[in-house]
Amino acid sequence: MQHPAAQVTTEAPRAPASSGGTPALALAAVQPFAERVRVLGHPIRLLILDRLQSGGAMPVHRLITALDVTALSQGALSQHLARMRQAGLLAAQRHGHEVWYAVTDPHALTILNCIQAKLRRTPTSA
Repeated sequence: MQHPAAQVTTEAPRAPASSGGTPALALAAVQPFAERVRVLGHPIRLLILDRLQSGGAMPVHRLITALDVTALSQGALSQHLARMRQAGLLAAQRHGHEVWYAVTDPHALTILNCIQAKLRRTPTSA
């Protein structure tokens, strides 16, 4: 028999206060955020986010050029974009024959900005 304290619950009951006085996180509350972080865990998706942050909304063909990744096909890029859209990170809007993508989650940009800041502080090896 499993000890009651070892059971994992996905319910979102009011969590007890942590030592800092703020409520502790509940599993059900953090799952959507964990999914977004998981989606951002792919290097191509971080590059997509970076290009959309710096260049604003753009269609797939312009994003492929902006990414400058030789091994990335338009089909592969479209799969990454669809995954990011499903996670709520991007929005897609059709303009004629083109689908334009834009960042919709400002928290994703916060994560990207943290990564960019770390890269600026970390010397690269030559």
